[in-house]
Amino acid sequence: MSTIRESLKLWGRAFWIVLRGRPSEIGQRRHLVLFMAVTWSLGTPFITYFLAAPYQGVVPSETQFMKAYGVVKFETIKVGLKDVGVATFVTKDERAYQLEDLPARIPQLKELKNEQGITPEIYVEGFRLLDGAGRFWIAYAATRDGRVLLGRELQSEKLQALGTPFGKVLLWLYITVSPCWLISFFTVRKVRTSLGA
Repeated sequence: MSTIRESLKLWGRAFWIVLRGRPSEIGQRRHLVLFMAVTWSLGTPFITYFLAAPYQGVVPSETQFMKAYGVVKFETIKVGLKDVGVATFVTKDERAYQLEDLPARIPQLKELKNEQGITPEIYVEGFRLLDGAGRFWIAYAATRDGRVLLGRELQSEKLQALGTPFGKVLLWLYITVSPCWLISFFTVRKVRTSLGA
């Protein structure tokens, strides 16, 4: 039992030596790799929660969806130092609903033009996210002749994926940091071996 405890102490000590980054013992770059792995692993859940926050709320039943004809308008606005694309659904009676979806995520609507280069009117069903306090989410969109632009099932799956803070995005982010952990493991093991000698 004391052997296991001693071994764990050596591993812990080696970890802290690498994390503190004594260049004489491990080199500056190896310290940064471990520091990045720890920071990335601890910070990632907060990032994914922040990214998923606008997509939260109860999805109302289809009978409660807003259903209207209108046009989706795209524009670029300045946010700080960068330009950000914004999409807005404007109904026939001039009510405007800013979409939560970024223009890049809805190319079917952005590229929709008639022969004259004018954006045609479309039929949209949707609702406001965050229990009515958020931006507009298109649950279904089709042209006047019935061609589906955004299907119900696809939009439902997309909303679920975007609104899940600890789902596939978090897993993917953890997978991207795994090489840093692997490099750090070998560095810590090397330091641990030198401590045990």
